[in-house]
Amino acid sequence: MIREAAAADCLAVERLYRLLVPANPRIRVLPERIEELRKSGDHFLLVYEQPEAIVGTLQLHLCPDTMFVIKPYALIENVIVDPHVRGQGVGTALMAYADSLCLSRSCTKIMLLSNAERKGAHAFFQQCGYNGHVSKGFKKYLRTR
Repeated sequence: MIREAAAADCLAVERLYRLLVPANPRIRVLPERIEELRKSGDHFLLVYEQPEAIVGTLQLHLCPDTMFVIKPYALIENVIVDPHVRGQGVGTALMAYADSLCLSRSCTKIMLLSNAERKGAHAFFQQCGYNGHVSKGFKKYLRTR
């Protein structure tokens, strides 16, 4: 079942993020931050919940755009599915859910970034209809306290 994350899901989401970026010791998911996203109306932390655990997550942001009247564009971040359930449709279901949310809000496009080394993830995103050749992504990490 796909649903928006609740504050009580913070440890489950944090566990998945640690699978996504195992070398980052600063990962910490705050329950109050999840609630902020829930209340925003334009930001979504989606989780895929099986009876025993949360096994996948995806973060979706609808961003205002000035180019196409009032239609937003979307940004997907932090897509991760527990390795024990990969290949069972969890990621595909999360991505399809995000697509339907974006269509219902008249988004003009959905963008996502993926670590350059994650070739399996790139193949998955292409299967979901994303084209990795139309743009080049750039990141600049900022030093924060």
